Formats: sequence, C-alpha cells, structure tokens
Amino acid sequence: MNPKAANILVRADGGKIWGLSMGHIYRTLAVAQELRDHHGLTCRFLLRDIPEAVAMVRDHGFCHDLLPAEAKAAAESEAAALARADEPILLVDRPDPPPNGFGHFIRPNRRLVIIGPTGDKAQVPVDLWIDDLRPPSPDLPAHAMLGPRFAIMSKDFDGKFRDAVAPYARNLLVTFGGSDPAGLTARVVATLLESCLDMSMQVVLGPAFGDDADVIAAVAGDGRFVVKRNIPDLCTAMLAADIVIAAAGRTALELAITGTPSLMVPSIDTEFVTAPYLEACGSTRMVDPRRADFPDRLRAELVSLAANHSARDGMRLAGRALVDGNGRQRVGDAIATLLQKSRLTKTAVRS
Repeated sequence: MNPKAANILVRADGGKIWGLSMGHIYRTLAVAQELRDHHGLTCRFLLRDIPEAVAMVRDHGFCHDLLPAEAKAAAESEAAALARADEPILLVDRPDPPPNGFGHFIRPNRRLVIIGPTGDKAQVPVDLWIDDLRPPSPDLPAHAMLGPRFAIMSKDFDGKFRDAVAPYARNLLVTFGGSDPAGLTARVVATLLESCLDMSMQVVLGPAFGDDADVIAAVAGDGRFVVKRNIPDLCTAMLAADIVIAAAGRTALELAITGTPSLMVPSIDTEFVTAPYLEACGSTRMVDPRRADFPDRLRAELVSLAANHSARDGMRLAGRALVDGNGRQRVGDAIATLLQKSRLTKTAVRS
C-alpha cells in the first residue's frame, strides 16, 4: 500500500471500549464512500488494531495502516505514522483529542478536518469542523458545520422514510449501537422483562457487542423477545418497528431520518446534550438512565407512547424535518472543495 496514492488520511477508532463505540468508524466510512463514489477521491485509514473496526474498514474496501490496540502505545506510534503520511487532508473522528493535542498533525499545505465534539478543543487551526450531533448555534465559526443538517448517514438510509405510523405500537426494537460499552442493552432488557407489555421485542446487538450469552439467557422462555446480532440491514429493522429504544448517538439521527418514533437512553456525556436537543425538536423522548426510577420511567414512557398515535406521528414528521438526508453529500462537497483549495495553495506556493 502506497500512502501517497490517497487523497485523505482518516484517523478513527472503534470497538467495545468505554467512550469509543463503533460510531466513529460508521461515520468515517460513510464519508469515505461518498468521497470515493461521488468525487473520485481516495481515503486511507489509520486506526488502532481493534478487530471489529479493522474488519469493517477492510470489508468496505479501504486501505488501512494499524496502530497498537492499547491506547498509550497507539499514542506513541501515532505521531510517527502521521509524519510519514503524505495526504494533504487529515480527517479525524475520535472522542477525545490526542494526548499532545493536534499540533503534530499540522504541516505545510495540510488541511485538518475534525468530525465530532473535539472540533472546539483542537488548540490548533481547524479548516473544517463537522458535528452532526451538536445543536446548531447562531454564532458558529465560519469553519463549523454543526447540527442534523450535516448528519452523515450511510447510503443504506437514502430515500428510506415511513409514510405513516400504526394506530397502536406492537413492534419494539432495542438497539444500542455497534458495541454498547455502557451496558444499556442489559438494563433495558431487564426492565422490559418485568413489564406486561404485549409487544414483539427485537433486540439487535452490534458487531462489537461482546458476549451475547447473558442477554440471550435473560430472555429465554419469553416469547415476546428475539435477539439478533450484527444484522445486515438495520434500516429495514427500524422501519419495521413501531418504537425503538436506543442511545442518543448516531442511531438517533438514523431514527430521525426514517421517521421512527423512539425513546432515547443516553449512554455517554455528549449524548446528555444531544438527547434533550432532539427531544425539544420533537423527534424523540429522553429517559435518563442515571435516575433511580429509570426502569419505572422507561416502562411508563413506552406504554404511553405505544398508545398515543398522535405523538408517534408527530415524531415521524419532526424526524424528517430535522434530518433531510443530504448531510453526507454536504460534508463530501465541503471536504472535496477543501482539497481543491489545498492543491491551488500548494501550486501557488511552488510558483
């Protein structure tokens, strides 16, 4: 693999690690596919050697180089790997800045693009900051693309939107992303087992979930439950469900774009900002897992929403108004434009 052959170096990680999850990999893969398919640009991934993430990048056909799996060893190797790289654009999607900040990313004629909440913590000039889960603000910096207008959705969700909701909710989907490092699946399943809800309940575990034996054992004998793992088409599962219980990360935007009524259970700090914002927009209701009465509140909200056709239809319409499905294209266009400006700048300097 020749690093000079790529236009964009993508630095992202994913896996069943607290605060990491698989969302960073899903999101950067969607952007990389958009840049490849619609702009003819090539992307190379630099990621920690975490099996679930590596397999997903490889299966999508992208070149990749590996850092050690352990965080400290990866940080020590990262600077050297970036120093060897020749790509004019560095695209970073990670939950926290690297230990020494982004300073070692910067070189002449290189452009820095950050996806996610670290865009305002870079401590170096950022050329483009994208955060589809950050509520938009009227005083945004010029380089910021924030809010669901820039939601980076997989192609699997293109043109998929429900036209109506059922009079009464009968089908429930429970999914907490690719890895669920907060362990919310088990808590929600335990809560549902203690309910008398007459619903079909599908529990979907992501590719990096870990051992599913406890979840399967917990629902054994209860005919309401079906447990599936790493299904190929989560969009279809969402559209088949009347209500979804999920975390307030990437899945929240997928539910919004499909018009799927939902209950959001935030899992990490940033989601406790996202979930109230999406609730205020009307696309979901938040249930706080930090509260002592969380099980009772979750059951009560689910019963209420299942019987309230008007509320669910309002969520359907609000979700589509929030996420219009063109965010991936907007982000791809912005990165492609940035690359073109970088090339022009480099040519001018040489001249």
